[in-house]
Amino acid sequence: MRACFTIGHFTFIQLIRSKVLINTVLIGLLLALVSFISYEISYGARSKMALDIGLGLNFLSMFGISLFLGVGLLAEEIENRTLYMAIVSPIKRWQFLLGKILGMCLTLILNGSILMVIILSSYLIMGGQLSPLIFFTILFDLLSSLIILSLVIFFSLFTNKTIAVLFTVTVVITGSVLHELALLNFVIRQEVLSLFVDFLRWLMPNFSILDIKDLTLYNHSLPASYLFKTITYSLTYLFFINMLSCIVFEKKELN
Repeated sequence: MRACFTIGHFTFIQLIRSKVLINTVLIGLLLALVSFISYEISYGARSKMALDIGLGLNFLSMFGISLFLGVGLLAEEIENRTLYMAIVSPIKRWQFLLGKILGMCLTLILNGSILMVIILSSYLIMGGQLSPLIFFTILFDLLSSLIILSLVIFFSLFTNKTIAVLFTVTVVITGSVLHELALLNFVIRQEVLSLFVDFLRWLMPNFSILDIKDLTLYNHSLPASYLFKTITYSLTYLFFINMLSCIVFEKKELN
């Protein structure tokens, strides 16, 4: 595992030196500006409206950053010939890939932390009050983005950048609506369809349980058991999808 941490460290440093962080800061400032504009033109619970828009745009921003980081993982390594140097060294393929994933996850966490600080600072300036659910909402958005990053890396092992992004977006959309789809009477009455939907719910990540923004905005509470189960589910899914990526990469033929 030492090789994984070393590769992860160098990947993290390499990404930090790129324009990723600068772009994240610019995105954060843009989010703050949009939140301020929505605060100025809205009525009633103005700070809550600004928080709603800020959290929504935060998820979209993290979504985009995840796709940007993950889709070019192997393509850049092949283009720069660093991948071929790694696979002929004593480092195993899965160690190389896992290290790259670790470095990208750390970069994504740093980006998410920067956006969180900017959004929460803007919210407090606008007179908002912090609650624990706000932090859990941002944490769940970060977990969602980590899953999205892992998915696009997994799909990029099989196909090109464009198709990998399309597959990832499809999985995100499908995983967000499957829970509601399974509750429809039409689906429940069709035994075969119901079994198929249940299979998809088991196979795809359940992004709907990670979306607690509405509960946060309307000051609802969530039991600690729900928060614990959701975090455990997310980390478990992350573990298995990344392990599967390592297995596929270990057996993949590189041309």
